[in-house]
Amino acid sequence: MKAYSSIIRKYLICITIVGFFFLVSTASATITFDPFSTIDTTVSPGETVSHTMEIGLGKLDEPMKMDVEVIEDPVIAGDSGSQFSAVNYISLDKSSIILEPGKTNSISAKITVPSNPGGGGRYAIIHFEEVISEEGSGFVGVASKTVINIKVRLTLDGKNLIHEGIITNLESGEATSNQPITIVTTFQNSGNHHFKILNDVDILDLNGEIITTISSDEMLSPILPSQVVTMESSFSSESELQQGQYSFKSRVVSEDGTLIDEKEGSFEIKEAYVPPFQPVTQTITPSEESVLSTDDGRIRVDFPRGALLGAVDVTLEGIVQKNLGVIPDNCALATNWFRISGITGLLAKDATLNVAYCDDDVSIAGGDVGSLILARWDDLDTEWIIYPTSVDKATKTLKTTANQMGTWAVMSASGDVASPQAESTGNTGNTGSQEATPLSPILSLAAVLVVAVGLKMRRER
Repeated sequence: MKAYSSIIRKYLICITIVGFFFLVSTASATITFDPFSTIDTTVSPGETVSHTMEIGLGKLDEPMKMDVEVIEDPVIAGDSGSQFSAVNYISLDKSSIILEPGKTNSISAKITVPSNPGGGGRYAIIHFEEVISEEGSGFVGVASKTVINIKVRLTLDGKNLIHEGIITNLESGEATSNQPITIVTTFQNSGNHHFKILNDVDILDLNGEIITTISSDEMLSPILPSQVVTMESSFSSESELQQGQYSFKSRVVSEDGTLIDEKEGSFEIKEAYVPPFQPVTQTITPSEESVLSTDDGRIRVDFPRGALLGAVDVTLEGIVQKNLGVIPDNCALATNWFRISGITGLLAKDATLNVAYCDDDVSIAGGDVGSLILARWDDLDTEWIIYPTSVDKATKTLKTTANQMGTWAVMSASGDVASPQAESTGNTGNTGSQEATPLSPILSLAAVLVVAVGLKMRRER
């Protein structure tokens, strides 16, 4: 077993450390932990194994006390997983340790295997938790502590290991234009030992021919007995899909390629499906008009000459998650969400956005095309800004102008929308429906103030 050393620092939020990964909680304490790794070893019936851990504290830190105990791995907790518990196998020589500045302390775990333990794997966690005094650690209203979890994975003699499992559920998300189709496979380890798995999903067309195979990456950690995991695959077609019933097959294989289980499912394309677009990057220069557009032209952003002060690489990409903040009242999120990145701050001149809408957007709008609008997410105020939007039914396009980029979405608005309305620079070089910010009164007021200050200074002389 390799020994690893890691440095753990404390911050204001208590975070658990598992295996090689650590997250850290408050202030300034520096903790060293050696070896800092999962205890993963093979043991024999009746065998006793010792594992010693060295914990140190930085020279400039305050003394610290940590309680230590062996607890159940929550993954196997419960009736179905209790037979795989190693808690009763492990004893610690200390229930707590005192860490002094600049010094190390040790704690030993003795693993004693019964004479007739059966086969498979056994699992537990050695849990370290900082003890906080009633006075706290100098922070008011914040519970600050360090928590370290060391996983224990025991293989009993390497014999009678059963690597089996079953796909307990298979489902697909709704086929919505501009968004990938998700296939979710739920798998449970029904064997008696931990192992790694991969997930492959075949997508078949209307004739049963494979369109593509989606392969998952290797899982970061093995699946324990009785553990249930979900694996999500995203399917993005390179071309529009015809209406009809499409099928898919999900396969779960072990690390060496052995088939564990497979299951078939289907999804339906009810309306013309427009697949997500590929990201595109364009250099926008101040000396000339520039266009940022998807390959199929469904989103086009026109930057007038002088919109930027220098050349900038700007990227247009789709957004596939629906975690897009609180949608304004009387609005519904349509299918097209995208991000224009690379530009910080305001444009010197408004850009014009042309965004195509699809049949799914019209359905979300209840058939009222005129209710479709464009909105931008304001990161500073964490809210959606509604932009005056014109609708061209002939080209099925939405249009607006804006002096800020960022995250955008097509929405359907009905009735009064309780959301801030956008303002523009009033300097576009393009026609648009936004009104310019009235600057003349402000400039006039500034001129009056300058004159008044000048007269006052002359009188004082």
